[in-house]
Amino acid sequence: MESPAPAAVKPRIFLLFGDDTHAMEAFVREMIARMGDPGLAEMNTTRLDGKSASDGDLRTAVGSLPFLCERRLVILTNPLARAQGQEGRERLKALLDYVPPETALVLLVEDQPYRSDWDTLRADHWLRKWVQAAGPKALERVCALPSAADMPGWIQKEVRKQGGNFTPDAARALAAAIETNTELAAQEIAKLLTYADGRTVEAADVDLLCTPVGQGNIFDLVDAAAEGRTAAALRELHTLLEFQDAAMVFGMLVRQYRLLIQARVVADEGGGAAQIGKRLNQKDFVSNKLARQVRRYSLDDLREIYRRLLQLDEDSKSGQGDLITGLDTFVAGLSLTA
Repeated sequence: MESPAPAAVKPRIFLLFGDDTHAMEAFVREMIARMGDPGLAEMNTTRLDGKSASDGDLRTAVGSLPFLCERRLVILTNPLARAQGQEGRERLKALLDYVPPETALVLLVEDQPYRSDWDTLRADHWLRKWVQAAGPKALERVCALPSAADMPGWIQKEVRKQGGNFTPDAARALAAAIETNTELAAQEIAKLLTYADGRTVEAADVDLLCTPVGQGNIFDLVDAAAEGRTAAALRELHTLLEFQDAAMVFGMLVRQYRLLIQARVVADEGGGAAQIGKRLNQKDFVSNKLARQVRRYSLDDLREIYRRLLQLDEDSKSGQGDLITGLDTFVAGLSLTA
C-alpha cells in the first residue's frame, strides 16, 4: 500500500513590496477573506508597525496559537525599521525563523522603482535573498504599478473582479483620467458600476462622472515649492482640495514625486526630456515639465520628500494626524527642501 503524498508546505512568510499599495492591501484582504468567518478572522489578525512594535510584541503575535481558525495572520508594515545595523538584521532574521506553521506573517514594504530595479529591496537585498533561500515556507510578491500602456487592461481586470463590464473605450477613458493610480481607479470603477446599475459602462459615463487628475495644478504646486514661493504652493494645494478629496490630492503628490525621482535618475544618466518621456512612458508635455523640475532637486532631496509623504500616509491611516493638516505642513516644508 502506497503511503499518502506529503501535504504541500504552506508559506509562513509573505514579502510584499513595491509602489502599488492598493495591490498590497488587496492581497491582505484576500488572505483575511480566506480565513472564513469575519469575526474569527478579526480575532486572529494582528497589525503591527515595525517602527513602534517591540521585539516582544512581534514574538507574541507570531507565536500565539490561532483561536478556532487554521492560522493566525500577522501583518507587519515597515519591517526594515526593525533591521537597522547588523544586530537589527539578525534579530529580524531570528523572528522570521521563529514563525510557526500556524502563523502567516505578511511583511509590507513600500518601495519605488530605481533604474531597472527597486530603490530599497533591490535584487541583491539580504531580505529578498532570505526569502529565496527559505524555499516553500516563504513567498515574494512584487506589487508594481502598471505602466500607462497597461492601465486599460488593469482596469478591465478590476472591473471583472467587481462584477461589471466596461467597453474598451471606457477603460481607455478612465486610464487617461486617472493615469496609473490604481487605488483611485478601483474607487472610480465602483462609482461607475453603481451609476450604470447593471449595464455596461460607456466612455460617456467616464466623461460625465470622473474628473481628470489635475496634472497642471500639481506641476504648479511643485514649481512654487521648488522656487521657495510657499504661499503660492499652499494656494495651489487649497485649489486642488476644492475639487478633489484629500486622499486623491495626496495620491497626486505621491505620483508626481515618484515621477520626479525616476526623471532625476534618467537626468543623472545624461538623459533629457526625450529620454525621460521614453523611459517613463509619458507625453511630451509631461516629460518636458519633469525635465525642467528635476534640475531643482538632487536625488537625495527627492528621496527625502518621498519618505515624508510615506510618513504622512502612515500618520493619517493610523489616526496620528489629519490628512488635510498634514498636507498643509508637507507643502509648507517643501520650500525648505528645495
